[in-house]
Amino acid sequence: MNSTGIKAGDLVRADVRGGRFWARVSAPMREIEGLGKRITLEPLEGARGVLPAQWVTSRQVVGHWRERSGSKI
Repeated sequence: MNSTGIKAGDLVRADVRGGRFWARVSAPMREIEGLGKRITLEPLEGARGVLPAQWVTSRQVVGHWRERSGSKI
């Protein structure tokens, strides 16, 4: 998945070692010394039993939903 459009506040579905979970992005993609590029996450409530991770690579992101600002109604 192309991770260039993933920003803080967006929702992602991640697959880490076969366990899928929902998370909110807390920081956009950044370079972590010695580890490469990573996206920092805050796993959502329902992700407790599925190996929630604190960060993922772009290959581990299987879905991405942008945060929308305010209602247009």
